[in-house]
Amino acid sequence: MAWAIDFPLPIFAPIPPGGKLTLREEEVLQLVSLGLTNAEIGQVLELSPHTVKTHLDNILNKLGLYNRTQAAVWAAKHGRV
Repeated sequence: MAWAIDFPLPIFAPIPPGGKLTLREEEVLQLVSLGLTNAEIGQVLELSPHTVKTHLDNILNKLGLYNRTQAAVWAAKHGRV
């Protein structure tokens, strides 16, 4: 287990807050704002629920938010819905 000290997690660096949302993240944000679940968003965008969750996690990190409700409120306040 000593090798773990040489390779700290996470392996992938988090997205810095304030990063610009991608087109796909904008689409996910709009659908989250409409109250769709990850599975429903996945059906609409032809993505797996896991991929939707990844996009949502990236959105939350970039916007400095903690949950999908905050994301929906942010989208409404910023004219993204």
